[in-house]
Amino acid sequence: QIQSSMPTFNYEGAAWSTPDKGPDTHNVFRFFDTKGGTHFLTDSVAERDVILATIPNYTYEGVAFAAYNDVAGPGHLTLDRFYNTQTGQHHFSASSEETASINQGAAGPGWISEGKAFTVHMPTDVGLYA
Repeated sequence: QIQSSMPTFNYEGAAWSTPDKGPDTHNVFRFFDTKGGTHFLTDSVAERDVILATIPNYTYEGVAFAAYNDVAGPGHLTLDRFYNTQTGQHHFSASSEETASINQGAAGPGWISEGKAFTVHMPTDVGLYA
């Protein structure tokens, strides 16, 4: 649908994969922003609860997938989270080059870094793609 209805978006393939739920993982929660038409992800229970209590246009969709507890495991990849103060959109970067580029303004105005988001792993042929 995105490829057919949003010509300014270019498909770049899977940037990261998610682990199976297990003792070494925790939940990542998903919200749908009914005002902006986008999704927001967080692995923070505290942030989830604040959003539920204070942002009525964010519809809680539950647990989206699992993320690793250990940021330094083999093949693990910690995503950087950005917020656009002008559009209200969030973006998750799996690439240090992309992160640097956004921080230098290449993505346009309004983008601020919100720091590290959650840890997943490099995409694989057998992984569940997010």
